[in-house]
Amino acid sequence: MQQCIWRNFGLKVPDEWELLQFSRNTEKGRCAFADRYRHRLELDWRLVEGPPDTDRMLSDYLVRLADEGMQDGKRSNRSGWSGIVGSQDGQTFSRFGKHMPNEGCLVELVFIWPEERDADIEKSVLQSFREVAAEDDGRRRWRAFGMDFLAPAQTVLQGCTVQAAMAEMTFSEQHGRTVARFGRRGLVNDWQRGSMDAWLSRWVFGDMTVQTHRHTADAKGHDIHRVEGPQKIKGLLRKHPPCLAEAWLCPSDKRLYSWFGLASPNQTAEGRPLHCCGKGDHGDR
Repeated sequence: MQQCIWRNFGLKVPDEWELLQFSRNTEKGRCAFADRYRHRLELDWRLVEGPPDTDRMLSDYLVRLADEGMQDGKRSNRSGWSGIVGSQDGQTFSRFGKHMPNEGCLVELVFIWPEERDADIEKSVLQSFREVAAEDDGRRRWRAFGMDFLAPAQTVLQGCTVQAAMAEMTFSEQHGRTVARFGRRGLVNDWQRGSMDAWLSRWVFGDMTVQTHRHTADAKGHDIHRVEGPQKIKGLLRKHPPCLAEAWLCPSDKRLYSWFGLASPNQTAEGRPLHCCGKGDHGDR
């Protein structure tokens, strides 16, 4: 099982299930996981004013699903979740819902079983689901596309690009200023030309003015390339905030990791906000 953390929700899914679809909307959105053949799991969330009337909600849901063509629908309770199981178009669907009080959301997990329903996987995923609390400094943890990182406090996911052998996520303040970027790239030998310092300088172009280069190694065998300088903010009259960016090629998975963000005092490798987490999703292909 691999762990995924998205929008302050964490869950574990089978290794072969990849995060295929995602939403940046914190009020109402969806993530979908699939293997190489088909969709396997959907995670849906929406903000609600308070805990729902579960019995009435399931009764209404059961009627609506039957009108949409679900057969043999019945209620099912599992691992603290309330749900409905039924079949449609030759597939079995098991839907489970739960109110998450800290996030104020109603969450639904929809499992799609083209073959026999796997009760063990279903149970493991449901038991693993949790609300992920913020760090003491307010940063929020994300784990997706082979990256494990902490996004700055009071930021929103501004953009997420996932392509073959490349994934990148950008976070901004409410008024739109970019304050952090996290990236993971594969097939490095096929596209990288020149030094790592030169690539890193190009990667942060437009976000910061590179003034210094540093080169260190950490305890995990990562050869860290680091650039520092002020952030570029158009029209800002006061002193531009200091920023830094780092990049390294992981000797374990051969992927290039990079991050950019506002610098904090005495920042060390132990405080690095981005870490490798091995097997990823689209970034591996």
